[in-house]
Amino acid sequence: MKLDHDLNILKQIRDLWAGVNRDPKLLKFIDMLTFRKVLTENKLLVFTESKETADYLSKHLSSKFKNQVLTFTRQSSANTREQVIVNFDARA
Repeated sequence: MKLDHDLNILKQIRDLWAGVNRDPKLLKFIDMLTFRKVLTENKLLVFTESKETADYLSKHLSSKFKNQVLTFTRQSSANTREQVIVNFDARA
């Protein structure tokens, strides 16, 4: 049956992904944030449509850039929203 074949392919893909421990895009992004002068000397806003992506980036960037990452999503508290407003300088 074709569905069984598709299921087997999906299981193979899942098994292949289970062995992946690194994220080259994230590593490149961290490298850019660390070494590009224009990024190290200024505030940076990162927008994403996905809360999961925001949480993923927040987790990994917060571990690298202690006390420098602020994440705001629809579920964020009013306090976090205020922090975003205070930290965003529209004149920059």
